[in-house]
Amino acid sequence: MLNTKLENLLTNGFAFLLFISCLSKFGANIDHTLQCGDTAWLIKTGQYILSHGIPATDCFSFTCPDRPIVIYQWLFTIALGVLFQHGGLWLVGLAAGIATALIYLCYLPVSMIRQGVKPIYVFGLLSLVCSPIFFWARPQLISFLLIAVFTIILERFRNHGYNNSLWLLPPLMVLWANTHSFWFIGLAMVATYLLIELGQKQCQNRQRLLLLLFACIGAILVNPYGWGLITYNLSFTTEPDFGSIRELQPVLLTHPRLFINHLLYLTLAWLVILRGHRSVPLAGLILAAVASAAALMFYRFVPVAILLTWPYMGLALSRMTIFNRDQTKPLKQFSNLESWGFAAIAISCAVFSFLQRFPAGQAVWFTNSDTNLETTIFLKQHPDLTKNMFCDPAIGNCLIFENLSPVFIDTRFDFYGRKFCTEYNNCFNAEEGWQSYLAKWQVSSLCVDDSYQIYQALLSSPDWLLVFDDQHFSLWLPNNQAGEKKRQELVTSMGGRELSNLAPQRRQEMPEQLCRKHALTAISYLSKGQKKLALQEVELGLSWSKQGKLAAFLERLKKHLQEN
Repeated sequence: MLNTKLENLLTNGFAFLLFISCLSKFGANIDHTLQCGDTAWLIKTGQYILSHGIPATDCFSFTCPDRPIVIYQWLFTIALGVLFQHGGLWLVGLAAGIATALIYLCYLPVSMIRQGVKPIYVFGLLSLVCSPIFFWARPQLISFLLIAVFTIILERFRNHGYNNSLWLLPPLMVLWANTHSFWFIGLAMVATYLLIELGQKQCQNRQRLLLLLFACIGAILVNPYGWGLITYNLSFTTEPDFGSIRELQPVLLTHPRLFINHLLYLTLAWLVILRGHRSVPLAGLILAAVASAAALMFYRFVPVAILLTWPYMGLALSRMTIFNRDQTKPLKQFSNLESWGFAAIAISCAVFSFLQRFPAGQAVWFTNSDTNLETTIFLKQHPDLTKNMFCDPAIGNCLIFENLSPVFIDTRFDFYGRKFCTEYNNCFNAEEGWQSYLAKWQVSSLCVDDSYQIYQALLSSPDWLLVFDDQHFSLWLPNNQAGEKKRQELVTSMGGRELSNLAPQRRQEMPEQLCRKHALTAISYLSKGQKKLALQEVELGLSWSKQGKLAAFLERLKKHLQEN
C-alpha cells in the first residue's frame, strides 16, 4: 500500500512538472501570434470590408488591380478588423493567443484525460506538439477550433447514437466556409462518420442522417460567392505557385529540425493507434491516416494531423493498462467543473504570457525573425518611394498595413496566381532577364530581402543605387540623374554623412554597406574598361568608410587607377 501511494505521488508529481513544462512552452511561443505577415493584410481587408463591403477586384496591388478577387476568409478578416479597431495589433495578438491556449492547454489535455489516460502520459505527449503554426493570427485558428468541436460532436454521436446536437454541424459548416478554406476537412469528418453509420444494416434514423449530410454539403454554398467559393478553393491545387508558399512544402524539406518533436509525436501516435486499433473507430483511422499523410507532404497540415490523431490515440491508450488509470476501479468521470478549470488556466496563461511579451501600452509590431520594422519606418518617412516599388512580399504586407499601398506583391499568392508568382520569383532570384522584367513594370524603386539572390545582383549592378540597408531589407533607386538626386535628398534626410537620424546600430552598419556597394560597382565598371567611372565609385566608397579591409582594398584600387 505504501509503495502504491509513493508511486502515485511520484507519478502525479512528475505529471505536474510536465504540465508546467507545457505552460512554459506555450509562453515561449506566444510571440508567434504576430509572426505571420498575413495578419497585416487580413486586418486591412477586414477594415476595408467594414467600410465598403466585399470588393469584386483587388484594392491593394498596382500589378493586378482589375483581377477578380475571392476573399474566402472574409468573415475572419472582419473579426480581425474589429479587434484592431478596438485594441490595435496588441488585441489581435492577444485574441489569437487565447484561441491557441483553448486548443493546446484545454481541449487536448481534457479530451485525453476524460478517456482515462494517466496525466503523466497526457502532458508528456502534449509537450511534443507545441508549435508556432498553432499560434499565428490567421484563419487557420478557426479551423483548429472547429476540428475540435466537430470531433466532440461526432464522437458523441458514435458513442451514443443520433441526438439533436448533430444539427449544430450545418451552421458550423456555414461559419467554417466563410472563415477559412479548410472547410473541406469538416465536411470530410462529417461524411466519414455519417457514411460509415449509414453503411450499417441496423442503422436507425437513416433519413435524418442523410438529411444532415446534405444540409452540411449545402451549408458550404451559404457564402457571398456561392459555388464560386468551391471552384476557387479547388484552384489551390493548381493555381498558386507552390514555390512561393513555404507551408506547402514537405516537412522534411522545410527546416526538419524544427519538426523533430512533431515527427516523434506522429511516430508515437501511430505506434499506439496500430497497437490498439481495435479500440479506434474506422472513421478515426481514416481521418488520422489522411491527415498524417497530408502533414508529411505539406507542413501546413501538421496541426491538423495532431488534432485528428490525438483523440484516437487517446482511445487506444485508454485500453492499455500501463497508460490507463487503475482499471480495477470505476473510472472517475472528469466533471464539467474540472473542464472549466482547464479553460480558466488556459486563458490565464495566455493573458499572462502575452502581457509578459507585449506589455499593455507599449507599441507592438510583427515578430518576424527578419524584422522589417526599421525598413517600414523608413518608407513611412518617405512614402513617395513606394510608388511603383518592386517589393518583397513581407514588405508588401507591411505597406498594406501602413496604408502605403498599392503594392507590387504581398503574401496573397493564391490571388496573384501561378504565372505572376513564377515570373516574380524568377526576378527575385535574379535569373536571366530580371532587369527587363523590372523595366516592363516601370519599377522606380526596389525593396528586397537581403537573403535573396537579387540583393547580390543589385550590389554588383552599376544600374542601381543603394540608399538604405538594415541588414534584413534594402532599398534601391535607379542609377540615373533622378535617382542620384533622390539619393542625395535621402542622405540629407538621414542627417548627412553621419546618418544621425538612424538608429545607432544602423549608423555603424550602413556606411559599410554603402562602401561595399560602391566597391562592387567599381569592379563592374573596371571589368568593362570604364576606369573613370570605376574611380568615381571608389572615391564614393571611401567617402563612406575609411577603415577596415574594404577601405584598404579601395585605397589600393584608387592608387592603381590613378597610376594607370
